[in-house]
Amino acid sequence: MGRSLKAINLGILTAVLGAVVYFFAFGYELEENFGLDMLFKVRGKVAMPEDAVVVAINKMSSDYFGLENEPSKWPREYHAKLIDILKSRGAKVIAFDVFFKDARAPGEDDRLAKAVKEAGNVILFSQLKRQILSQQGRSPEYQELKNAINIEQLVYPTEKIAQSAAVLAPFALLKYPQKVSQFWTFRVPAGEIPNLPVMAFQLDVIEDYQVLHKLLQQVIPEQAKYLPFNVNEILQKQQLTEVVSEIRRLFKENPELPAKIKEKIASNSDLDNIENASLLSLINMYQGPNQYYLNFYGPPRSIKTYPIHEVLSTKNIQQFDFKDKVVFVGFSEYLQPEQKDNFYTVFSQDNGLDISGVEIAATAYSNLKNNENIKTLTPFFYISLIMLYGFIVAFASRYFHTLPSVIIAVSIMATYVFISYLVFRENNIWLPWAVPILIQSPFAIFVALLCHYTDTRREREQIRKAFGFYLPTSVVNKIAQNAGHIEANQQQMYGICLATDAAHYTRMAEQMRPDELSQLVNKYYENLFGPVRQHGGIISDVVGDAMLAIWSSPQSDVELRTQACHAALEIDHVMNQSTSQREPFLLPTRIGLHAGELMLGNVGAMDHFEYRAVGDIVNTSNRIENLNKRLGSSVIASENVLEGVTGIMKRSLGKFRLAGKQQALELYELFCREDDPQCDKNHIQILERCEMLLLGITAFQAQDWQAAKAQFSELKSKYSNDMAADFYLQYCDLLHERTLPHDWAGIIELSEK
Repeated sequence: MGRSLKAINLGILTAVLGAVVYFFAFGYELEENFGLDMLFKVRGKVAMPEDAVVVAINKMSSDYFGLENEPSKWPREYHAKLIDILKSRGAKVIAFDVFFKDARAPGEDDRLAKAVKEAGNVILFSQLKRQILSQQGRSPEYQELKNAINIEQLVYPTEKIAQSAAVLAPFALLKYPQKVSQFWTFRVPAGEIPNLPVMAFQLDVIEDYQVLHKLLQQVIPEQAKYLPFNVNEILQKQQLTEVVSEIRRLFKENPELPAKIKEKIASNSDLDNIENASLLSLINMYQGPNQYYLNFYGPPRSIKTYPIHEVLSTKNIQQFDFKDKVVFVGFSEYLQPEQKDNFYTVFSQDNGLDISGVEIAATAYSNLKNNENIKTLTPFFYISLIMLYGFIVAFASRYFHTLPSVIIAVSIMATYVFISYLVFRENNIWLPWAVPILIQSPFAIFVALLCHYTDTRREREQIRKAFGFYLPTSVVNKIAQNAGHIEANQQQMYGICLATDAAHYTRMAEQMRPDELSQLVNKYYENLFGPVRQHGGIISDVVGDAMLAIWSSPQSDVELRTQACHAALEIDHVMNQSTSQREPFLLPTRIGLHAGELMLGNVGAMDHFEYRAVGDIVNTSNRIENLNKRLGSSVIASENVLEGVTGIMKRSLGKFRLAGKQQALELYELFCREDDPQCDKNHIQILERCEMLLLGITAFQAQDWQAAKAQFSELKSKYSNDMAADFYLQYCDLLHERTLPHDWAGIIELSEK
């Protein structure tokens, strides 16, 4: 499978993971409770639009007036006086988040009703009462709960006060499960009743209603003709709530309506920019969803807040700016122990202080008017973005190599987080980032790294296998672990060298085609390499028909020497067997063994190195191997090799000073292992040959030429193929005619390599 296809597969898997987590697991909760919260916290407090003000009723105000800390129980005179002051200071809308449920003495209610009526711009809070009824309209039994009906009804303030208000509206919030992140525009369970922030906004821009009415008459005249036009009449008859609900219905039933109205607005040069902006925000509210995510401006009291006792008691009322403001009145504490109408939000403080309900209402109103509510993508684009991000980060993590893939993946993560934050800060658009960054990215990077590790391991195994044809396993392991750090370093070791050479190879090579020769040589070496590796040796060098194998250890080791001898005898048994149906690749092979110190490691310079042994024993083992030609033997080993080695049938060949050497070596011909059945069959003959040659060599070294020649002649006559006897007979004749030094020790000097 190609790299691109692997990357695509991981990309698809990561994309699907993001979709599954988002839809079927905890993805949505993670985005809302962590992702959105982090965006708010990183962004921090922002400038609050100055079109809303909160007048706070709190414990300090209650104590100041000596009243109970319960706003609805205060004497109505305080609320009436507040309305008078706000109206006189030019407040555009006065919205009470206080429920005037119980009637008071006629004078009290009359005073408040009069103030509300004269102001003409007061919104009073109405409570939503929830009822669960059975299909028959009564309280359901336990078994009927499954099919019960959930009904919400408005409970209005006391009648006299309610009749004086311009608007009556509820204020309901959504809690999931405890935290407030959203607000209702049109409360669905209550029949899509417009919520208090909606009514505050519409009343604030009531002058835009007639403009909107004209636009509706132009676009959908038949449906809009029943809408009242006169604003004063609407307010006097308390019809604004019904009008808002009707406009909402028209927008829902005519999906193309917003676009057509906006086209009309764009072509109307009579509207200034401010009218344009407020009208467009109004249209967005009517066409928007039933609930929005709150765009909090900061921690509690981020909205300009005045304590009610300061507003009512101050003589310098000019210090309070209420002109053209929408003023929200309600309970708002700045000390946690005194909190009552408070809600846990993203900006709840460590000391437990939450944002009050009246401040949330003011925030919702400002969001609507300034079109600053948090904007979410449609479900299709939301999940598409999650899947697209997952595919890109996973593709990059898998396509590139390990370190670049991590760097690129982290860069993609950082870029996406920055873009998410930027569009949130500048445009109030909430992009999903928690699932992509916290789930998809770690998954993609982890799986990619795991795959890279698996690929690298597989590649190293392939390299290890390939190098294993040329180098020892231990060396391959070092190369695999330290690739790129091969140097010409060597290590002094004790070693045994086994040198081989094939007889008649040159003549045969001249007569064969290269392809045939190549196949034959491969088969030939297969039979050489097997015994060497089986007995723990390594192949150091192969040239033409010659092989050099090595057994190495830090110090002299009799077991190592035994294994080298066993490998030599197995090669000899396979290659030098005398059968009538001999395979072509079973070439007669000569073997020489020698032991001693050597340097083992990388040999070379610049950009070319070879792993091989360097030392005198390498050359000496080749000289010993070559001596087989003259002695008619197959396997010759030096005394150094056979020291301590048992269980092998051998005979001494005498002492030799090889060509170019100063030290003489005692050499031995190896026949077979004593536990070899073939050796047991020829045991008597081998012992006889060994004894007869030893007697002849003893006489030869004593310069008793006649006795030596007689012994060698007898050996030759009995075993005609014993070329060692011929070799010594020739040397007896040669040395008999010479005058030898008095300290001659029977060493044969060889000048030919």
